Amino acid sequence: MADDKIQASTVFLFVKRTDNETPDEDYRVHSCLLNFDMSLSVATNDASSMCGPDSAPGDSTITIPLNGQYIKNVSATKISAAETLEMALAKEFFDWKIAAAVPEDGDPIRTGRGFYSAYQESYGKDGPATYTATISVSGNPEISEAVGES
Repeated sequence: MADDKIQASTVFLFVKRTDNETPDEDYRVHSCLLNFDMSLSVATNDASSMCGPDSAPGDSTITIPLNGQYIKNVSATKISAAETLEMALAKEFFDWKIAAAVPEDGDPIRTGRGFYSAYQESYGKDGPATYTATISVSGNPEISEAVGES
């Protein structure tokens, strides 16, 4: 499974639960990402006046659609499929981080806060359990670079 495939190019989703009864002190491994996107859209507001038609930027929305594979051998440092479903059903906000499993200098590290606005699990007889989810980002995400990690 995913534990057996950790390489320098492997990217993980890390989650820190902060809005539950027992908040996490640090990020926990959630899953190995098969792929993810970060999508930003900005609404256009009508700003017309007596001087004529015009438009202005409105609210921005950032979402992160992603597909992943859960890590086997769930422990206290990992988040399970059952815990993820619990978070989605509770509409729970959490801190997230998308980063290389084995970061090297210059690797991007994306962090932010959000909630699951979509969640789906997939199980097949010939492959590992996977999931598809969308994280709706609250506020602005940060993108930094790993330094001194290798």
